[in-house]
Amino acid sequence: MNPPVKRRKRGRRAATKKTLEIAHFWAGAEQEPVNSLIRVFEKKNPHVRVRQKIMNWWTYTTTMKREIGESPPDVMVHDIGENLLRFLEDGELLDITEMWERKKFYDVFPEWIKKKCSYQGRMYLVPSKYFTYAVWYLTDVFKKHGVKPPKTWDEFINVCRAFKESGIHPIISSGDGIFDLFMNLLAQVGGASFYEELVRGVESWKDPRVVETYEILRELSKEYMYPHPFGFNSPMAWVKLNNREAAMHLQGDWLNGMWQREYGYTPGKEYNYFLLPPIHPSIGRVMVVGGNAWAIPKNARHPDLARRFLEYAGSLEAHTLMARKGMGILAHKNVPEQVYDRISAGLRNELSKHPTVHALGSALPLKITSMIIMQNMKIVMNPDLKRKDIESLTAEIDMVAREHRVLRSLSSLRGYLSG
Repeated sequence: MNPPVKRRKRGRRAATKKTLEIAHFWAGAEQEPVNSLIRVFEKKNPHVRVRQKIMNWWTYTTTMKREIGESPPDVMVHDIGENLLRFLEDGELLDITEMWERKKFYDVFPEWIKKKCSYQGRMYLVPSKYFTYAVWYLTDVFKKHGVKPPKTWDEFINVCRAFKESGIHPIISSGDGIFDLFMNLLAQVGGASFYEELVRGVESWKDPRVVETYEILRELSKEYMYPHPFGFNSPMAWVKLNNREAAMHLQGDWLNGMWQREYGYTPGKEYNYFLLPPIHPSIGRVMVVGGNAWAIPKNARHPDLARRFLEYAGSLEAHTLMARKGMGILAHKNVPEQVYDRISAGLRNELSKHPTVHALGSALPLKITSMIIMQNMKIVMNPDLKRKDIESLTAEIDMVAREHRVLRSLSSLRGYLSG
């Protein structure tokens, strides 16, 4: 009599899989390229199951510092910029310099992104994508009202006036979108050098160029903006744009992929974009950019698996996959131009031609951005403010910025003395 055959229990293999938790803010229509990346990674690593922890950007940015202290994910994504210093100064991210050297990442990412991924000569992040801003519109709306994309600031104001006279709100923005509009206007009014020196604390927020920026924001919100922008968020603003309740929306280039995935639209056909026109010809066009990168919290449960994920996420294969899936402009320099859609390729080309500045949301500490958001709200909700009132508001921003610099200096001094 043959001995009984032992049968393997179903699910045994699946039970041995290790779970890699990845935290990010690419939710909703932005999530599919990340899903594609994860599917390929899991296929290459069949013993790994990826669990995504997804939050909206504002929640993520304000809570992730606490999250990695209490219950850190294995991998996190973050905007590159000033806000990363909170993690780096406290030693909360894993040093991955060896990975950069072994995978030759130094050779394939733009210089400005490499600098943002380093701290005190060591590397802590792997770049994912970078982004910029544009004014987006539905082509049938422009065609219906006989309007063409403007190339100069005067033409832009004329387009706003034409839409208003036709009975449609020219501009739609949300409360957080007002912040994006403000920093793009600031870049055009002050120019790249002034903008960057303002961020570094060399220039003053009381400067007349900041006041002029707020005067322009005041006039746009008073004359041409959909009412009560602080009453809804960015997804709601985008819905209103798609409902033809407004004609134009200044937003990040992630709208490009969202239109393709949620509506099935073709870039350049049902929708398109134009760059915010220069305000002063002597300054010309300045484009605002930002970037996202992957990192490993120091206390991650599975640091070896996290390293494996970052190695793949930084590869040309992964970046090409994400570009093909409509993630936007990927950071890897060798992604072939033909895998980008028409709009991403166009924006990538524009960025190579114009000066760029870093988005304020990641270039400034939260304390300063919070004050700017508060002043934005006062400007938009009080359109009859005089110049002297605006000067008082910019003086308040400047006071907070100066206090932050003093506290940072004292903190650095304490660190030096204790060392």
